[in-house]
Amino acid sequence: MDGLAALAVAQGAARENVIINAIGPETFTYRELVQTIGRLIGAPRPVIGVPPTLGYWVGRAVGSLMGDVTITREEIAGLMANLLYVDAPPAGATKLTDWIAAHADTLGRHYANELARRRDRRAAYRQDCPENNPNRIRGEGAYRRQVALRRPESVFAASASPQGDARRHAP
Repeated sequence: MDGLAALAVAQGAARENVIINAIGPETFTYRELVQTIGRLIGAPRPVIGVPPTLGYWVGRAVGSLMGDVTITREEIAGLMANLLYVDAPPAGATKLTDWIAAHADTLGRHYANELARRRDRRAAYRQDCPENNPNRIRGEGAYRRQVALRRPESVFAASASPQGDARRHAP
């Protein structure tokens, strides 16, 4: 996030309106991103291409169980249009794969509810701190919620690219 903060400060000093793809030296398709994260945290998961409508309704059902919005139709459309991947020069120097590897022991260990954070940012962030949350237990060197799965067994993705072609941009 240091690179993103530096980019924001630099742009805050500028007077012109610009659109910047705030990416580091790597960029991924959605399929490649999910597979890369799984591999680097030691929990590879399959990505199963499904029709967008099915992906939306599965996401909505999961969101209802979690009390959150896990994906929207607009996000599915963006993923299908491959908007996660951009062919642009890097705006930052931090490689996502390096960051993931450095945080692999804690990444994905508990669910962060976006709607809860919008309702009460302080309470939601306090709940993320293990010492403040009695519903967490210690396990495998990291905290996790007792009632939530640590990691899903699979990720459902609506993909316009069933072959899941991998694209990277390196300087």
